[in-house]
Amino acid sequence: EVEAVTVHATQKYIATASKDNSWCFYDISTGSCLTQVGEASGQEGYTSASFHPDGLILGTGTTDAIVKIWDVKTQKNVATFPGHVGSVTAMSFSENGYFLATAAHDGVKLWDLRKLRNFRTFSPYDSDTPTNAVEFDFSGNYLAIGGSDIRVHQVANVKVEWNLIKTLP
Repeated sequence: EVEAVTVHATQKYIATASKDNSWCFYDISTGSCLTQVGEASGQEGYTSASFHPDGLILGTGTTDAIVKIWDVKTQKNVATFPGHVGSVTAMSFSENGYFLATAAHDGVKLWDLRKLRNFRTFSPYDSDTPTNAVEFDFSGNYLAIGGSDIRVHQVANVKVEWNLIKTLP
């Protein structure tokens, strides 16, 4: 099953992430798969994917709560972020490319890609309510989190609080 599709910055390519533990890079105009990357372990299927704004990096999330960062040109896994509980349901890179937001059953984690570390965790819902969506806006000023409602946070930086500014039913 294909679990995620993400469009490249050039809008000429897409990548798909699948439960069969592979991701594919496609040319939109021809519909052809230019490369398919599968992992030998076969233990963890992919549940989410997102291109970095520069198009050189692809993020994927797994059923085993792992976030992986890939170099698109070499198809090599260049960073791995453990720490979530449950499948990684969504991910979004900030507009400037410095941050990655990932969502899972336990909430949202924010990763600083310059230092390759988690710097903030949101647990917006109770333990029975998964976080299903996370998305930075195009300006890079806001982060939306979706679960049983929608919560919009004003984006700051690693050291400043990310303020909840709106909750929508």
